Amino acid sequence: MAPKGFARRKGTTNHGTSYEQKIAALLGVRCALRDDIEDMWMGTNIDGLGAFDDLVLFLQKKSGSKEVYLIQIKYKKNRNINVSSSDNDLQKYQTSFLKIKEDFSNCTSPLIDCCAFQDTKFLLFTNTQIHASNNVTFSEYQNSNDFINTGKMFQIPYHASANYDPDFLKQTLFYSNQVDVSRVQNIIKNETDKYFLNCNVESIIKFFENWHSEYFENKMALEKEDIRSFMLETMLSN
Repeated sequence: MAPKGFARRKGTTNHGTSYEQKIAALLGVRCALRDDIEDMWMGTNIDGLGAFDDLVLFLQKKSGSKEVYLIQIKYKKNRNINVSSSDNDLQKYQTSFLKIKEDFSNCTSPLIDCCAFQDTKFLLFTNTQIHASNNVTFSEYQNSNDFINTGKMFQIPYHASANYDPDFLKQTLFYSNQVDVSRVQNIIKNETDKYFLNCNVESIIKFFENWHSEYFENKMALEKEDIRSFMLETMLSN
């Protein structure tokens, strides 16, 4: 079951970006349709999560395992402009990581009742390439069970740099060349067509857009049954 509410991060607007909303819709639909997921919820811009608060996704699998994905989403209209992963950027992400790690240790994290810290994944998700600086190398990461990836995944090998916390390198993944905002709707349709007939994808995306906006007032997480119920409703109404 999702937590009752979270503190909203100061300085956030009432309306998220279209890309964040559509990626939330894509991941929400994928999680709602997976048989191996017993429960899930998602939130956004939760206070206390630093640079990784754009989208928070909690999963509880039927096996009993629990995990949380903290996702920073970056979108560029010009896909030829690389998102920098310079040393300064990585230090910023590591600073957020270490603060969250400390909060878990002190039992002050907003996610303390959700899962163990080692089961928390930190993701940088972008539709563009990720450019590595001279003193940082990326290696392609393969995971056949990954349900988030729509492009390529990378990780920084621990031996590549001694300047970073080993847990940071182990728990942080970089998702580059991910689906463009214009193609998300088609991917969601392909996903829903496997399970439902006449599922109105436009209505599903609007459902997530409304939740993403209203979340800031109600601070309520979106759960698996919320998504499945709405998808069934759209199917029956057609």
